[in-house]
Amino acid sequence: MKRFAVVLGLCIALAMVVVACGGGSKKPAASPADAGHAGKPVETAAPAAPTTSPDAPGLASCPVKPATNCAFALTVRDWVAAAGIDSLVKGSAWDTPEKTQGARKLIDAAVRGGGLGSVEAVSVGCPVGAGGPLDCAANFSVALSAVPVGYQLTTTRNILVLGFAVTNAKPVLTTLTTVSDPSLKQTIFAGGLAQGCDLSGKLPNAANDCTRATFSPLVIAGSGLAGAAVLGIPVRTWKVNAPAQLPQGVALFVEKGCWGCEGYSTGLERVYRDAAGTVHTDTVFSGAFLSVSFSADAFEAYATVCIDVCGPLGPPATGSRTTIYHSVDGGITWTAEGTVDGIANVLLDGSHWVLYQYIFNGGDSVTYRFSEYPGGTAIVPPAGTGPGLAIPGSQMLFADPTYAHYLNPDGSPFLGGLPGQLGDELDVNYGLTPVARLGSGDVAVRWQHPIDRSVGPSSVPRIGIVQNSTLMDVIEPARVGPNVDIGVLLGDGRIFGNADLARIDVPRAKAVTPNDVVAPHLPVLIDLVAGEVTPLLLYGDYLFDGAYAGRNIVVAAQLGPFARVNTGGDCLNVRRSTSTSSPTVGCFKDGILLRWLGGNDLTAEGISWVQVMTPDGNRGWASAEFLQR
Repeated sequence: MKRFAVVLGLCIALAMVVVACGGGSKKPAASPADAGHAGKPVETAAPAAPTTSPDAPGLASCPVKPATNCAFALTVRDWVAAAGIDSLVKGSAWDTPEKTQGARKLIDAAVRGGGLGSVEAVSVGCPVGAGGPLDCAANFSVALSAVPVGYQLTTTRNILVLGFAVTNAKPVLTTLTTVSDPSLKQTIFAGGLAQGCDLSGKLPNAANDCTRATFSPLVIAGSGLAGAAVLGIPVRTWKVNAPAQLPQGVALFVEKGCWGCEGYSTGLERVYRDAAGTVHTDTVFSGAFLSVSFSADAFEAYATVCIDVCGPLGPPATGSRTTIYHSVDGGITWTAEGTVDGIANVLLDGSHWVLYQYIFNGGDSVTYRFSEYPGGTAIVPPAGTGPGLAIPGSQMLFADPTYAHYLNPDGSPFLGGLPGQLGDELDVNYGLTPVARLGSGDVAVRWQHPIDRSVGPSSVPRIGIVQNSTLMDVIEPARVGPNVDIGVLLGDGRIFGNADLARIDVPRAKAVTPNDVVAPHLPVLIDLVAGEVTPLLLYGDYLFDGAYAGRNIVVAAQLGPFARVNTGGDCLNVRRSTSTSSPTVGCFKDGILLRWLGGNDLTAEGISWVQVMTPDGNRGWASAEFLQR
């Protein structure tokens, strides 16, 4: 379904990964009838095909021990890619002319036939049994794939898993298994416990003896699509950094709810880390809402809630109505301001607010209304346009019916002639979408680049930086790559948002169990200049457990340092000077984050005074006794 508005965080789609542990492989493992538990030892010392050591150029890192398993995985890749099947099976139970030919046919069908892509080693499996991890040095498996970067594993070729037993310090082939089950392919590709009895390299030695395998992804240097160019601009690849703590002096507003569903958001949290390093999480809006939009400093906000004829899971319907809520203190207090027809959002259009309504007339008929808020003065969009688009750092834009072009309010093309210049570089189902105007004035855009129009809708997501309608930079995922949303642009140049990440993406990521292989939508710090994303530890050190499950969309951020009001149930007076007789600039409820202006506290009338700035921008002094810093 075509998107008809972008309301909250704006998507930079970069190859989303969905990882699950499915059932066993749909095809049984192939193993010669006379194969023993470890096959037969290899007689020759040197293989015919080239070998790769752990320090060789093609291997970026090895996630398992011993590291020789990873080096051997690349050797296996080279054998298979060069059709060196004789070297692969030599000394094993497959080492007969008839069985070697059978292995050749199986391998060709799995990863070599059809010319879809070059053979690549994607992961190494280590056996796991009832007693926990077994010795990876005795048995292991290598997973190969011909799926190119950017293709969907669920719709393309099988993965081939080759099992090995180590005898006399040499790996010997034990099993060949083709994996076609989509969820199992994803697990083997991205890492985790594979629910199959034929993938560990350890042959069963008794009835019902099942040894499963935990797969660890290999990072192969140069496995992305780097080297490509768009309009003469070299394509860079994203880098994912190790997880980091949320920086002090920043409060993120995080939209909660289920992920992968089309239901409403279920709440809004504010998360920040104080000067002592403690992370505070506060619920600032409870219950389902349609949208929430913040001012640039994140002290003023509007939330909208569907109250009538909302439809199942949130789809709009004829007769829908929306209530608008307003906050001026960073979401601590909300006031209902009224109810309007249709599904409505209040969006920030540069420096003022716009009420954006979708009025559903039945069937596919929709009326889009735009008006100043508050006030109600109608805003007339350019002729022939439909949905509106509000992006961080820019005025409101309007999409043409095909979503190929976005127009300024005066009807001029926002990106000039760039969409036409890109031509077949763009997937026609997505077009070219602006996602943010950066502090430099450049515009970040996203699009999907088709790899091969003859193979389904698979495409490579790309991000571009546009200067005066000219493409200046392009970034795409390297291997599995994050799916990134821009949530907020801070005045100091930092960008916060989200990314879908698998364990293959994140260096030094912690996980509770081997099954914890994906986090749906992690909060991240985004560096478009360096082409990097850094996962943020908002909810503990384990990114791949339940604490990060669901919707965690970063929609706004406040800049500190902060002084949190804590009176025990009253409100705190902020005064113009350091005296209880000085006029107040406001009385602020518990939980409100005042901005601490630094400097030394001043003592007057027996009170220690702290200089702060209130949510409405006034400077004043408040008692340090009732502030947490």
